[in-house]
Amino acid sequence: MKLKFALLLLCGFASLNASAHGIGAISLMEEKRWTAVQVGIWPLQLFDAGTNVYGLNCNLFLAYQNRDIYGLSIAPFNFCGGDVKGITIGLSSSIEGHHSGVIVSLLSRTSSNKGIQIGVINRCKEDFDDEDNCGGLQIGLFNDSDAPGLQIGLLNHNSKAWIKWLPLVNFHF
Repeated sequence: MKLKFALLLLCGFASLNASAHGIGAISLMEEKRWTAVQVGIWPLQLFDAGTNVYGLNCNLFLAYQNRDIYGLSIAPFNFCGGDVKGITIGLSSSIEGHHSGVIVSLLSRTSSNKGIQIGVINRCKEDFDDEDNCGGLQIGLFNDSDAPGLQIGLLNHNSKAWIKWLPLVNFHF
């Protein structure tokens, strides 16, 4: 009985997807397409890069999204053109929008970090005028930031800190 119900829900979900935007993402409005699961082998993936992901974003090479990701993103290489709220895991991760959550990558770059970056080289280039920026935490061998936050690593640089270069710990709030 439970299996039949689960299959019925899955079929209804799939038909809702197909009727809303073809074999694509669910949409309540034309500009707000989203999906719970985005998987693929780059350059092929289930939904186009303009789809928001609320759940799992997984790719065997490059997870490429132009919109927001809320959830877990796992790939050797991650790129998000929007905001990320969740966990990002990979060898290299680049986030063009606001980041809140955790990035675990050898190389990570974000435009606004209100979360935690863990890696060998972490870069936060503050491209936003956000007065409520609560800062972020960078943990790595080399940390570089233009934004408020705490850095823990072998060498830390913050262009807005009182002392711009410091070993072990640097901060700007």
